[in-house]
Amino acid sequence: MYYLTGDERAAAEVFVEENRNALEGIDFSSRNLIQSAAPREVYDWILHYLGERELHKCETVVYEQRKSGIHWVIDRDHFEQFPNRRYSIGEQGARLDDISIRELYESLSDEIVESELEDHDAINGDVRYILEYYRIADEFACDPVTVDEEMAIRKRRR
Repeated sequence: MYYLTGDERAAAEVFVEENRNALEGIDFSSRNLIQSAAPREVYDWILHYLGERELHKCETVVYEQRKSGIHWVIDRDHFEQFPNRRYSIGEQGARLDDISIRELYESLSDEIVESELEDHDAINGDVRYILEYYRIADEFACDPVTVDEEMAIRKRRR
């Protein structure tokens, strides 16, 4: 695969379009030939266009939905600078198991506080990245607030 620097996303899309049948036979849950040969950013977009995962890159965080039902919200700098250490639960992101970011948002009250997310059974990691995603993603109408000295968001009335 040949492409110009800066055209990684478009190159991955064309690659998937032209090689979809062969790519659909690859097990992407473990190390594979494409992962070994392609730069990480291109590999990420290949997975995106294949439907294995969907990426939403924002200024400060990345939201990733996987076909398996796992969802991640990761610090964007960490996501891009440390591709082999993106998915460790800890200070650089949060994992949501079997619930999307939208489903989580809709299941919670009008004020979503940090401790409420920390207590949620489906969430592991630093929940501040989830609050950050809600704050900056266009699909969520909310405002950042502080509730009892905790980071939070308040949903806007529609």
